[in-house]
Amino acid sequence: MTALPKVAMWAQGAFLALVLALCTPNARAQGTVIFVIPQTPIYYSPVDRSTDIDLNGDGIADYTLISDPGQTVLQPHGQNSLVVVPELPPDYGSFVAPLSQGDAVNSTPSSLNPVFAWFDPNADPLGYSLIAAMNTAGSLGYFFNGVHYVGFDFEYGGAFHYGWMEINCFFPTVPGGQVLGWAYETLPNTPVVVGDVPEPGAITLLLLGLAWVRCSQRNRGGNHRPPDEPRYAGSNGRR
Repeated sequence: MTALPKVAMWAQGAFLALVLALCTPNARAQGTVIFVIPQTPIYYSPVDRSTDIDLNGDGIADYTLISDPGQTVLQPHGQNSLVVVPELPPDYGSFVAPLSQGDAVNSTPSSLNPVFAWFDPNADPLGYSLIAAMNTAGSLGYFFNGVHYVGFDFEYGGAFHYGWMEINCFFPTVPGGQVLGWAYETLPNTPVVVGDVPEPGAITLLLLGLAWVRCSQRNRGGNHRPPDEPRYAGSNGRR
């Protein structure tokens, strides 16, 4: 069997890439969501600690995670905002809302839950939102015992972008955990779904298809046997 011409190899690879792209969920949104895992782990616990979070790597802190022996808060900078559960008057402040996978972060968080709202630092004299707290009265907040998600928006490039942050909460009653990562939509003012991560782009799929064809060709070449040697006349057909 002879090897396929190069043109046929490219055609098969392109066809496989097209099939993969069509069969991939959310293929129409490929390349617009960026998922980030921090190079240095971000932890919080009931000790004095402060960690700036630069969402898009431009050297500007977008949020600061602040802990002390009693509480952990997430402080937005500038006009950045969080999905929160506001305290009822006469209390001040707000609790970071616990989102779930599949929730859409958009301009109307109340569509997820009537009590959810965007944090307004200009209207909130405390200027931050509570992740979790503990005191003599018990535990406060929603980020305990398991993985929860934060909905946020932040400004870069002169526009606002929606995103989500994944937090693993270590304890059932004590503020402590780790920020595992976050994702944001690169298209301004475009909703993002919690838990969605980027799908492979068309170029990646094309390269995968070509690699598959090339590997298949090599396997076929390795299984090819030379034609049998000619036989000679004789009583047993051997030399």
